[in-house]
Amino acid sequence: MASHRIHCAPLPEPAGAVGVASGPDAIGDFLEDAAHHPGGHAAGVAHPATEAEVGALLRPSQRVLPVGAQSSLTGGATPLGEVVVTTRRLNRIVTAGSNGITAQAGVPIAELQEALARCDAWYPPTPTFEGACIGGAAATNAAGAATFKYGATRDWIRGLRVVLADGSLLELHRGEHCAHTDGYFELHGAGGVRRIPLPGYRMPDVPKRSAGYFARPGMDAVDLFIGSEGTLGVITEVTCDVVSPRPEICLVWLTLPDDAGALALVAALRREARAARRSRDPRGMDVAAVEHLDRRSLELVREDGADRRPAWTFPRTRRSRCSSSWSCRRAPCPPPRRPTTRSAAPSRPAPPTRRSSACAVCWIGRACSTGRRSPFPPTGGGRINSARSARRCPRR
Repeated sequence: MASHRIHCAPLPEPAGAVGVASGPDAIGDFLEDAAHHPGGHAAGVAHPATEAEVGALLRPSQRVLPVGAQSSLTGGATPLGEVVVTTRRLNRIVTAGSNGITAQAGVPIAELQEALARCDAWYPPTPTFEGACIGGAAATNAAGAATFKYGATRDWIRGLRVVLADGSLLELHRGEHCAHTDGYFELHGAGGVRRIPLPGYRMPDVPKRSAGYFARPGMDAVDLFIGSEGTLGVITEVTCDVVSPRPEICLVWLTLPDDAGALALVAALRREARAARRSRDPRGMDVAAVEHLDRRSLELVREDGADRRPAWTFPRTRRSRCSSSWSCRRAPCPPPRRPTTRSAAPSRPAPPTRRSSACAVCWIGRACSTGRRSPFPPTGGGRINSARSARRCPRR
């Protein structure tokens, strides 16, 4: 039976002293995250390789900032005078199999997926940047495009190991510790018993929630640390559920005339996907993820030339079919257009024949249909035909 009483264990002293480097060369790479928030400064940086070393760093420190890949777009991984504790050396995959994976906090998501691929398994709530670390994903409740079907990180974590500020270790397994009916946990450790009250606010009923501490009556203790961004302790190890067998993925590129059409498409896809999963229809449209690119995003891709480097062809006609809208064939790159002699405008890539204002890329899983009428209007492409498995894609 789940209990609100949580016991933490003391960590042994590390074999040697844990150094904190403070020179400009040592801390220069850690002064900003992907948000590029200005003014980052740090008292030093430490590279612990064990939980004992993490505990030794936390006990005497007043202010620390645990970081992984620093891929945050919020500025939350930018130091403001703290000692930066990086998890880069906590990079070991403990176990991996078709029933789950346990990895240390500094393991990048891409390496996690590689280990799972060898077991014919997959971790669904992958952030957009697969260089992000699994510890950071848990600490921020990260999510990517596959949240459309699979939910955020919280839904897939079944266990955590966390080093607390006093240097003690907390090992949590989902279902073992739930909040008291009066809204608190009891933490039992060397310093006695401490009561941890839950936040009193109500969480919004939306698929992805990353702001604030998680709060719910009778909540699991694991959920208190997911999304806490390192403010309650340093996550050192994560155990995740996985999907097995590894789903086959095909991609469909759709062009739409405006944002209203894109929103209508997403709503229709969500209805169809939910219906397919409820009915377990093997020919249902099991959409796993949706990405939206607006007109300016597409213009940036063409201005940068990124659409020509992988030799992908973009749809140019209003009645393009979904199956041919996204191609992995090595199509020849068209020569860039040049301005006519009558134009005094500076040279730049010309806009496409059809300037679509919104595009969507859909991931469709194992239950993808072939030749089935799509739920969206003809401007979205008409029919879904012969979806290509990403597993067989020559460019994967």
